[in-house]
Amino acid sequence: MSKDRKKDLHEHASWAGVSYRRLTRQARSHEGLHENSTSATINIDSELDVTDFLKEIDSIRLLIDKLDEVVQNVTKVQMDMLKSTENSKFGKDLDTKNEEIKKLSYQVSAMLKKQEQANETHDKQSAQGRIRESQIFVLTRRLRDVMIEHNVNTVAHRERCKKIIVRELNLSGQGKTNDELEQILESGISEGFGYSSMLDIQQAKLTLNAIEARQRDIIKLENCIKELHNMFLDLAILVTDQGEMIDCIQHNVSKTIDYVEAAHENINIAEQNKNKANKKKIILIIILFTTFLVILITIFISYFAQKNIKGR
Repeated sequence: MSKDRKKDLHEHASWAGVSYRRLTRQARSHEGLHENSTSATINIDSELDVTDFLKEIDSIRLLIDKLDEVVQNVTKVQMDMLKSTENSKFGKDLDTKNEEIKKLSYQVSAMLKKQEQANETHDKQSAQGRIRESQIFVLTRRLRDVMIEHNVNTVAHRERCKKIIVRELNLSGQGKTNDELEQILESGISEGFGYSSMLDIQQAKLTLNAIEARQRDIIKLENCIKELHNMFLDLAILVTDQGEMIDCIQHNVSKTIDYVEAAHENINIAEQNKNKANKKKIILIIILFTTFLVILITIFISYFAQKNIKGR
């Protein structure tokens, strides 16, 4: 006998508009009323592998939640770094979190690619195929949004660091053009820019240290942005592969609503047919009882009439 897995499915899934249930005998008897419609009900007994898919989806969702949390923590660390010139501790913490973001993002991306490839073996026009593809797309889009937020925050932090360098240079009387500033950021501080004279003054040394610290931060940010660019390319491929499905999501939702309405209509028809059948049974019983009663009365009348005739 097949094991009832409805409880497991509800524990691992919380999708709006999706229902997993066995068809009642009454509903199955009316499947032929809409032969041109693709059924939106998943037969649990014949689709047990959907449980593994739901577990994998939940695992991916939890990893993205963790990734989002680390991204928020990185933003906080970046803001704390701007408030202190002694940012070696913050720098190590930031490096650790950026490495964790890189690891999590590639892990989630690989898991999504695996699910996308596995989904190729399913009929995308079926209810399960649409559910799988929609869930994969939703998680891919969420991963993309989280990484875009991280990229935006990283670029914004780079610009804030540049502003601090510009301010420090202006305060020290070593104002530079944008091209010279970019050269500093790319190659580091050199004697050619006249920084040797700054080292004779203690305050100038502090200024120089602050500029160098920001310059190191920006170099790290540049590397991080390059890695994010590669990640966006992978995500772009995933989203492009699902482009057809993106255009069809609203259509699938509309079709799902139609299926639900059709199911309600089928159930209503079945209930009406059942009520009509019950009424017919009652009427038939009443007719049979009335007929039997009339025959019985007729027999009694005939019997007593004959008895009275013989008595005379």
